[in-house]
Amino acid sequence: MIILGSNQSELSLSLQPKIQAALNYTIDKMYETLQRHILEDVYYHDYFPNKSYAYGDGFPTMDFLNAFKRTAERKINNGLERSIFYWYQSMRTDSRRGIHVNGTYDLRPQLAELLNVDGIFAKKERNLYWDNFLDAVKSHLIEWFEEGFKNG
Repeated sequence: MIILGSNQSELSLSLQPKIQAALNYTIDKMYETLQRHILEDVYYHDYFPNKSYAYGDGFPTMDFLNAFKRTAERKINNGLERSIFYWYQSMRTDSRRGIHVNGTYDLRPQLAELLNVDGIFAKKERNLYWDNFLDAVKSHLIEWFEEGFKNG
């Protein structure tokens, strides 16, 4: 979540569109980075086709990738807020085929944590997608914000 605040001075009013553009650009870059790390570290790190996936066709449903969403911009006090969240309810389940369940236990609420593993999970080698995402954000956050501000 990114929160930016300011008072309602003339300066802050003139900077508001640039700050808004910087916030939106930064969230978009963060989202793209998260998507890239999910693809690389969760789905593609091991091999394809992987017959243990979902419907036995060797390919994932991509539901986990699509379960991360961005909020719309909203005003809070004298600032702006946007965030990225995990909407696990958007992922399908199928107990017959073992999709996002273990027997009858729904894994979706914990899947984001379970898949952030350096090693084997669900018969597939994976990397620490969330940790790698956070490292990338720490390395680029200021750069993204400045770029969004400059182009806003």
